[in-house]
Amino acid sequence: MRLALLTKSHAVYESSFSGIAALALKAGWTVGAFYHGGCPRPGDPRVEHRPGQWWNFDFGALEDFRPDRVLVFNGSFPWCAAATSEISRRWNTRYGELAWLPQSNYLYLDFQGPGARSRLAETHWWPTSPACAREDRAARLMVKLLRGRYRVRNRPLGLPERYLLVPLQLEDDTSVVQDSPVFKTNASMVGFLHRALAGELPLVVKPHPLEAKPTDPTNMPPGAHVVPPGVPFGDLLWGAAAVAGMNSTCLVESLVWEKPVIQLGHGVACGKNVLAWEPSRGSPRLLDIQEALAFRPDPHHTARVLYRLRQRQFHMRRPPARVLELLAREFED
Repeated sequence: MRLALLTKSHAVYESSFSGIAALALKAGWTVGAFYHGGCPRPGDPRVEHRPGQWWNFDFGALEDFRPDRVLVFNGSFPWCAAATSEISRRWNTRYGELAWLPQSNYLYLDFQGPGARSRLAETHWWPTSPACAREDRAARLMVKLLRGRYRVRNRPLGLPERYLLVPLQLEDDTSVVQDSPVFKTNASMVGFLHRALAGELPLVVKPHPLEAKPTDPTNMPPGAHVVPPGVPFGDLLWGAAAVAGMNSTCLVESLVWEKPVIQLGHGVACGKNVLAWEPSRGSPRLLDIQEALAFRPDPHHTARVLYRLRQRQFHMRRPPARVLELLAREFED
């Protein structure tokens, strides 16, 4: 069995695919890691590390490797989507990205793509008929368990008592370049939120933990508090009056605590009386953000949407061992 792992960079490979690679090697598979750019530190010498240009249709390294399976991490960026589509036509391909609820050490697999192009996004979270009492009890229990997992531990020092929490995305992430219809940079989104609040509420900005470059405070509005990327997101929910972002795991996790969520990009979490704002309503206005701060999510509806999201995702999210098991079973079939 020959498994090709395609990622944006060696750092993404280490954080997302290295566990699968280790298990595949232990099972006797041949593993190749293919990157968009260079590889400063090859890592495990048993893995064939191939820096290259596959997103420019340079498939020579893949053809030489002759994979039985190709696993692409978040392969729907505009500048590589066409190449990924061609790869999926020529080789047996799966898409993968880190799952939610929980995210750690779980990979979400999809035949179509990540994020808003996944099968999750096609699910209708709001039922046409009332849910049975059994489902409602299961939803309430799930939220209770999730609150134990995403518990708020320590309130960071030096922050305002009440603020709008803004988790940033990686600017080359699909959530920004494709799924955000209005804002194409973090700075433009944060600037819009600052103008919308007009000093009524301070901003606390949390950079993405995988962001290689420090967030430049000069790109942020005056008065915005930029916290270190390593500060646990849950700790920042202490004083969050609401949470705003393009689309990220943080927004889904904020629903666990019934925070008003302003989602400025397309995503998978939706539902009546759940999100304070989402792109299906059109282009956001300054007034929309002000009104969203007064939004109070319905706990019953929120629990049901989270429950259905997790139930739907449960069949497609797996720890590395189960990912390998699935790929092996498909190969045998």
